[in-house]
Amino acid sequence: MISRNPIPCLALVLALIGTSSAAAQTPPSASSFVPSDWDAQIKLPELPDLNPDPRILEINLTAQLADVDVAGTRVHAWTYNGGLPGPLIRARVNDRLIVHFKNELSEPTTVHWHGVRVPIEMDGVPDISQPAVQKGETFNYEFVLSETGLYW
Repeated sequence: MISRNPIPCLALVLALIGTSSAAAQTPPSASSFVPSDWDAQIKLPELPDLNPDPRILEINLTAQLADVDVAGTRVHAWTYNGGLPGPLIRARVNDRLIVHFKNELSEPTTVHWHGVRVPIEMDGVPDISQPAVQKGETFNYEFVLSETGLYW
């Protein structure tokens, strides 16, 4: 079925690491051949965690229009938090993810977690698993992350 009013599709990255995140957060050692800032120009921003509990990742995510650079050209695009493809969400298996989502686009939208096993109410498929989030409205996604992987 083709919709006359397509729902905006934006990209963000969800990285789920094993039960211990120390290895993923350890900087290269002094003997490493990798420069410490090798990814400075391409590194995705990470959102600040609003929750002090180390097993809960709580973030704010906003769908909004922003001017971004795409292959050397400035374009006005749908973004998450002003970036394209959007922020990196880094969490551990069994963490609870709480996303305070706000839609500042002129069209209704949702967040669909491609490949991540989530409760159906959190899956972000408009009019199937949840109603679309209208302009200016919010929705709280909340679920436990059960598997490792990099989901884009």
